[in-house]
Amino acid sequence: MNDRFTEVRAPYATGYAGDHPLHQLATPWRRLGAFLLNELFLALGLLLLASVPSGSWAWTTALALYMLLCLLYSPVSTARWGGTPGKLVLGLRVVRAGTGEHLSFGRATGRFVAHLAFACVPLLGALNYLWCCGERSRCLHDLVADTLVVRVPAAPRPQ
Repeated sequence: MNDRFTEVRAPYATGYAGDHPLHQLATPWRRLGAFLLNELFLALGLLLLASVPSGSWAWTTALALYMLLCLLYSPVSTARWGGTPGKLVLGLRVVRAGTGEHLSFGRATGRFVAHLAFACVPLLGALNYLWCCGERSRCLHDLVADTLVVRVPAAPRPQ
C-alpha cells in the first residue's frame, strides 16, 4: 500500500492505494442526470412562482426570491453539503481535485460563475459539457475551479 495516500484525511481522497483508486469518478451520464434533476427542482420553484398573481408586489418579491434562489442554489448547496440536491440524490459529491476536501463557499461560487460564464457563450457552453467526456470526466468549469465530481458509495443498510 502506498503510504502517501494513507495520510490523506479528506473524506473523498483522490489518488491510488496500490492499484485501486480511492474514489470513483462520476460518469458523464450520471452528471447529466444530476443536471436534469437540478433543472427539475428549479422548475418546481418556477411553478410556485406562477401561482402568485402577476403584477402584484407579491409576484415581484417572489420573482426576486426565485432569481436569488437560482444564483445561490449551486454555490450554497455545494459548499454546505458537497453537491447540489440533484448530485446528492445520485450519490455524487464535488471535491477539490488535489485533496478530496469539500469546497469552500468561495471555490463553489467560482465554479458556479465559471459554469455560468461558459454557458453564456454558445460554443464554450457546448465545449464545457463535451470536455466532461474526456479524461477524469472533468468539465471546463471543474478545471477552472480545480474540482472533481466523485461517486460516494452508498452506506450499507442495517440488517
